[in-house]
Amino acid sequence: MNHASLDQVEKIIHIGPERAEDIIEQRPYGAVADLSKIKGIGPARIKDIQLEGLACGGG
Repeated sequence: MNHASLDQVEKIIHIGPERAEDIIEQRPYGAVADLSKIKGIGPARIKDIQLEGLACGGG
């Protein structure tokens, strides 16, 4: 998530164009769970994102 392009971020489950821009603007992330600071991303969505395996934080 810290180095992905806008298109790559949008491929993550539950992430559309608006959330992708928010994610990029609020970088860096230490962990996927840090996405909770994005409006509309709560524990259930974070779990889905983690299970999908496309997103990672840090580095």
